[in-house]
Amino acid sequence: MNKAYEQEIEMWNQVFKECTPVDLRKLDLKVETMFDEALKLFAEKTTNVLDFGCGTGDISTHKVLGIDASKVGIQLQMKQQNSVSIKRPRS
Repeated sequence: MNKAYEQEIEMWNQVFKECTPVDLRKLDLKVETMFDEALKLFAEKTTNVLDFGCGTGDISTHKVLGIDASKVGIQLQMKQQNSVSIKRPRS
């Protein structure tokens, strides 16, 4: 595996080790007006989401298949919810 990629994975593992998971799905989060409207439009037309780089997967209200290289992020998500399927890609 590429050294820069390995360093990136380790950085995210460290970030997730230091974070406290919070379920953000019930909060009215705003990012940017056009981005929020685009997400709303897409969300109305589907119930399934494929999320690359999902981290802890803590903001989706849909059925999600999340993929992330951070083992720690995936472990945090698995502790939080059993309703979301998250996988770590094989190295």
